[in-house]
Amino acid sequence: VEIKDGTTDARAVVDAAGELSVVQRGETGIIAGAVTVGAAEVLLAVGVATLANRRILRVYNNSAAIIYVGPTGVLTTSGYPILPNGSEVFYGAVNLYGIAAGAGNNVRVVESA
Repeated sequence: VEIKDGTTDARAVVDAAGELSVVQRGETGIIAGAVTVGAAEVLLAVGVATLANRRILRVYNNSAAIIYVGPTGVLTTSGYPILPNGSEVFYGAVNLYGIAAGAGNNVRVVESA
C-alpha cells in the first residue's frame, strides 16, 4: 500500500511484512521577502498569497515595535506577540496575519514548501 501526496513519489509505504515506512522529502521551494505590518492586518506572505504547499513559515520582526500574529481578524489585544528582533517558526499551510500598534514595521518572511 502506498500513500501519496499528489505527486508521483510515495510518502508512506506499507510493505508485505506490514511495516510502515515514511519518506520525509526535503524542501521543494523557498521564497523570502519583506512585509510591512501596520495598524491593519496584513497577510504574512511573500506576494499576495502563500507559497503553494507551504510547510514552514519563518517570521522575523525587523522593527522596533512589537508585532502580533494570528488568524484573520487578529488584533494587538489578541495576537501572539513577536518582540523587536524576535523570530518565530510556524508549521503548516494556514494563513497567518500580522498587525502592530503603528504603521511601517518591517517583517521578514521565509516560506518553505
